[in-house]
Amino acid sequence: MKVFETYIKYNSINKSKERITGVVSLGFGGFFFPEKEWNDFIIILINSWLNSSYNLVLGITNYEEFIFMDGPYFLKVSRIDVINCNIECIENFNQEKVLFTTRLNINFLHSEIFKNAILLQQFCEKNNWN
Repeated sequence: MKVFETYIKYNSINKSKERITGVVSLGFGGFFFPEKEWNDFIIILINSWLNSSYNLVLGITNYEEFIFMDGPYFLKVSRIDVINCNIECIENFNQEKVLFTTRLNINFLHSEIFKNAILLQQFCEKNNWN
C-alpha cells in the first residue's frame, strides 16, 4: 500500500468539447480523497496541483490549497520544514470539516503529481487531444 498516490483511472477519461474529465483522487495509504471514483476536470486539477506542489518544493510558498472543481473538497498543505508538509483533507459544505490529516515529504508529493502529469500528457497526445 502506497503512503501517497495520485489515482487516475485512465479508462474513465473522456473529452467533450474542450473539457477533459475523468476519475481522479488522492490516496493516502488506503484513504482516498474525496473518494476513489471521484470524477472531475482532470487536466485542470493536475496542472493546479503540480503548480502548488512546485511552489512548496521551492519554498516559494509555505501554504497551498489543492482544490477539486466539482465539489466542496480541497487539501490544505502547509510546509512544516524543508522536507515535510502537513496535509489536511477538507470537506467544506457549510463549515470546514477535516476528514483526514497526515504528514508527507514535500518532494515525494511533488514527484508523484509530476509523474502522473507526464502520464496524463502522454495519454492525451496518444489520443490527439490538445
